[in-house]
Amino acid sequence: MATTKLSTDSIDLSGNTEALTIPSGTTASPVDVEYLVVAGGGGGGYAYAGGGGAGGYLTNFGATKISLTIAAAYTITVGDGGAGGIQSSSTLPINGGNSVFSGGSGFTASGGGTGGNDGNDNATLGGSGGGASRNNPNSGVGPSPYVQAGGVNGTPSSQGNIGGEAYYPTPNSYGWFSGGGGGAGGAGENGKDTSYANGGAGGIGLQNNIDGNNYFYAGGGGGDGTRISSGAIAGGVGGSGIGGTGGHYSTSTESAPTDASPANRGSGGGGGANYDDTPVNANGGAGSSGVVILRYPTANPITIGASLTHSSITIDSDTITTFTAGSDTISFGGVGAGRPSSPTEGLLRDNTTTGALEFYNGSLWQQISGTLVSDNPPSDNFNTVIWDGDNTTSRNITALNFEPDFVWFKSRTLSAYNNLIDSVRGSTERLVSDTTAAQVNQSENGYVSSFSSNGFVLQQGSSSDATYTGWYETNQSGQKYVAWSWKGGGTKVLNEDGDIATQVSVNQAAGFSIVGYTGTGNSTSTIGHGITAGAPDLIICKNSSSSGTSWPVYSSALPSVANNLFLDFSGFTNQYQDRFSAVTSTTFTAGSSSAEVNGNNDAMIAYCWKSVPGYSKIGSYTWTATSYTAGPMVANLGFTPRFVMIKGTTVTSNWYIFDNMRGQTGTYVYQNPLAPDLSDAEVATGYQSIQFNSNGFSAMVWNAGGATTGSSGLNQINETYLYFAIA
Repeated sequence: MATTKLSTDSIDLSGNTEALTIPSGTTASPVDVEYLVVAGGGGGGYAYAGGGGAGGYLTNFGATKISLTIAAAYTITVGDGGAGGIQSSSTLPINGGNSVFSGGSGFTASGGGTGGNDGNDNATLGGSGGGASRNNPNSGVGPSPYVQAGGVNGTPSSQGNIGGEAYYPTPNSYGWFSGGGGGAGGAGENGKDTSYANGGAGGIGLQNNIDGNNYFYAGGGGGDGTRISSGAIAGGVGGSGIGGTGGHYSTSTESAPTDASPANRGSGGGGGANYDDTPVNANGGAGSSGVVILRYPTANPITIGASLTHSSITIDSDTITTFTAGSDTISFGGVGAGRPSSPTEGLLRDNTTTGALEFYNGSLWQQISGTLVSDNPPSDNFNTVIWDGDNTTSRNITALNFEPDFVWFKSRTLSAYNNLIDSVRGSTERLVSDTTAAQVNQSENGYVSSFSSNGFVLQQGSSSDATYTGWYETNQSGQKYVAWSWKGGGTKVLNEDGDIATQVSVNQAAGFSIVGYTGTGNSTSTIGHGITAGAPDLIICKNSSSSGTSWPVYSSALPSVANNLFLDFSGFTNQYQDRFSAVTSTTFTAGSSSAEVNGNNDAMIAYCWKSVPGYSKIGSYTWTATSYTAGPMVANLGFTPRFVMIKGTTVTSNWYIFDNMRGQTGTYVYQNPLAPDLSDAEVATGYQSIQFNSNGFSAMVWNAGGATTGSSGLNQINETYLYFAIA
């Protein structure tokens, strides 16, 4: 065994003749935790009453985890649902109870507000405000129509939304229509005076997939609907199907409000109806209790106080514990990877937080000079950058941590091309993924003139057209743009692994290569891709000198090497065959339809990726649930994605790209897709989106109320989809 020697000004181990084992770990001993904290929902008011407001909603799921300390005590409190008002005793409804998780900076979700009651008892504020009651003026006089404001959301206002208004058309009129309670995802609906009169619906809740169930939480309770005549009438429905439904009354039909259900969703109760006929129907519905859910590494089990009701499941390497009642403390266990609590003098260790070696001198930890090493994070190999156009002649986009070798950019707000440029062909040579055109030197509507050490330089084009300006594709004032950028290997080098010599720029650590070559037209010629870790999992090719040739796509996740897709088209694999015939650890080979992969004497380009654990993954999933509904798509990536590209392989569909820089971010993520096969601006309404999770991604229903408007490009029942995800 080789002798290990280490000598610095502070340490001399040069005489050591044994193998030296150096422990590693972080500076501290954190436990990375995701949380969902939902307070109890407020009770519905009594008699002509508004719906209860939803409990406050707080979460970091799908966003930055909080770091907690092993053995430290943290408080958990689960808020109760508020009781509904009781007409016979004039008992007012009760706000929902606060839910608390004291980890990190401390998180307190405010209990939902109560619905308003008949008379002068207004709706109250809370996590979400309660809906207003009719609260008509004394002696039946006053403005016509009369509108009563709903309860506002509490502090901070980001936990929920305002309750709906009550509507009283005229004093002593034929009806009163109370407002719905606010929900975490939207305000309570105002009471309505229509041909089918009804109370306002409760505000919608929000979905959260922290426990793999993607449930809705914090829906508002519906308001009462009353008309003093026969005919159609309805209480407002509960938000997202989990808030209580408001009661209703007419001379021909009546019903009592309902409690919020199921439990532990933090939703408001329904508002009570007219009490003139059946008093029990006037009592408000109860709000549902809140919940606290924590997701953390299974290696850090928790000790839970006896006063907390809880249950746990595991998903991959995480434990998810759901607290449904009580208040007590918890603490995390496990062996920490941080500095030991009682180190011996001279202890040497590799600090993975700082990336340097350090030793303990008897009183302090000291870093050893010159041992700091880079850890090659994902953001050093791929990043998404967005910018607003400003019509400058030359502009340097500098938000990357590296000099890119492949940049794919697109206007988000204009119908404009998907522009693909790379260092092998040259930054000014553009290919367009939504057409079959050959590459062009784009000098008219804006272009990238060069790559820089941390980005790329935009240049104004020569066009003087009023619409398709010199900045149209890259930097037009008032428009928004996005670029997805990959680091290759810098200057291209010769690769002679195949029959055809190629020029490649390869990032071996990230499993990515750009391959340029001149085709032979021979379907048996092999083409070296340059990736040493094995056969690529995704190859996108383009004949860059011949117009009219599509963009064939190979993936190891497709049924066979001969089953192919096209980046510029929405067709599925059975429609396109034999663009590739073989892909190996060193080369790929064109199939019998070779012009798009190996056109005779044509300039060709290929972009190749291989999955790298913890950084990228190319795979497929089959959707087995109801079409266009919410739920997990992929749950075993091994990382939180920042970029996902999806294409149906068994169904006609567009390609979709999602990233962490566009759309509404947070737990309920409406990420706006762009399509590589379309020049369209990004889609902002009327589609389904995805949520980035800690270990995968999930389908999200665009309409949080449950509408199933969606696209066959994401989750149609029994269809299979290709995905490409990057951390």
